[in-house]
Amino acid sequence: EIVMTAMRSSGFALQHASEQCKNNAEIIMAAVRHNGMLLVLASAECRNNPEIVMAAVHQWGHALEFAGGACKNNPEIVLAAVHNSGFALQHASEQCKDMAEIVTAAVQKDGKALKFAGDACKNNPEIVMTAVHDSGWS
Repeated sequence: EIVMTAMRSSGFALQHASEQCKNNAEIIMAAVRHNGMLLVLASAECRNNPEIVMAAVHQWGHALEFAGGACKNNPEIVLAAVHNSGFALQHASEQCKDMAEIVTAAVQKDGKALKFAGDACKNNPEIVMTAVHDSGWS
């Protein structure tokens, strides 16, 4: 209960919590809802929990960097991350970087995210046009 109270007031209190608490899904969920960046402090088990990772990327797209491999390969999670920040695409699996829907969402958010797309998407005229339309710099 003390740790949960600390999470509500300052998610950064998680850095001082025990490993047991960093493996507690309820505590980690409270922390990442407060600040998605706090996923970095979670246990590997929690970083592989799709619900926790989804909450983290909704709050801060770049939390995808700290997610487990299965979550980086989950199209729903990656799509949520790039909707928050197009540049989160850089942390996605290679498979997701080749998915037109994900890359389109990323470049709609920031055209320069095309840099992180797979070759198939970099060669897709519609995706490139979307990226250029957004930034002109892609």
